[in-house]
Amino acid sequence: MTPLVISEATVRVFIFYRDGSLCKGLFLRRKFFKLVRRFDNCFREHAFSTGWKLSNRELDTIITVSPTGYGIWVEMGAHIECDAVRLFSFEDSCASSDEPIDHLLGQRSVEPRAASIHKPEISTRQSTVLS
Repeated sequence: MTPLVISEATVRVFIFYRDGSLCKGLFLRRKFFKLVRRFDNCFREHAFSTGWKLSNRELDTIITVSPTGYGIWVEMGAHIECDAVRLFSFEDSCASSDEPIDHLLGQRSVEPRAASIHKPEISTRQSTVLS
């Protein structure tokens, strides 16, 4: 399979909740996709390599291109974790090129540096509204 490469400006992105994380999704060609990885512009090679690897696993894959970077999207039913929506980023992502991507493909790798990835904690408690 070949990944579809499109401009991110041509699709509508939505946010959904899954497995304790906020994730990004899109609907295209009568299918739902989830964002599994974002890359800054300086990691173009890594973005396309990851997209091709996922596509070669017979997964419908989309690579979106934007002025700030690349997004790798796979069909919603794929057994791959979505890339959690990052609310805050305190580090320039292009400065750290050693972040592993093998975990997307089910391969073992070392943990990413804590400073380069921030997953917000989401409370699962129900809030009560006072009337």
